[in-house]
Amino acid sequence: MAAEVKGALKELGITVFVAHDDLRVSEEWKKKILEELEAADIFVPLLSEHFKRSDWAPQELGYAVAKGQLIIPLQIDETLPFGFISHLQSKRVSAGSMRDLLIDPLVARFPRNTFRHLIDELAGASSYRGAEALMVPLVPHFAKFSAGEIRHFVDVCVENSEIWDAALCKIEYLPQFLKVNAKRIPADRKLRLSQAIDRDA
Repeated sequence: MAAEVKGALKELGITVFVAHDDLRVSEEWKKKILEELEAADIFVPLLSEHFKRSDWAPQELGYAVAKGQLIIPLQIDETLPFGFISHLQSKRVSAGSMRDLLIDPLVARFPRNTFRHLIDELAGASSYRGAEALMVPLVPHFAKFSAGEIRHFVDVCVENSEIWDAALCKIEYLPQFLKVNAKRIPADRKLRLSQAIDRDA
């Protein structure tokens, strides 16, 4: 599960430290973990009975809370958030669900970085289904885009036919984007996107 969280965060453009993966041979582990905790912006505790009983894991979590880091609690058994994070909602995870669970908390705390990365990912769509899948996490957040993100999003969509010609993008997602941001999209870009959507309709 830790490896899957690491992989999902790396896909989202985030540098990740997992002690049992990233400590080098003969490295002073306690010092390195403290350095990584000090530098981190995000802490993802994988809650379990083993986590709760650990001599170290709850202390690391307390350190992260004290530093004001974004805490994204994920359950791998029935263990609920406890102590300083008992007020936070957690989600039970299974293989393949990590990325979806991470996006909303990242958007809430780091919207600019998260949107930029998701739009850049969308730019690389190489199939209709791929474009639709990459669009899905952006759709609920269209209204939160900055002016720069709106321009970037439109440019990406217009320049990649896999996006504007994908059925769900053409019929549902892009018209929704146009409706939500009607007054904020520059006129030239609105025209280009509308023309792309209408092409071959």
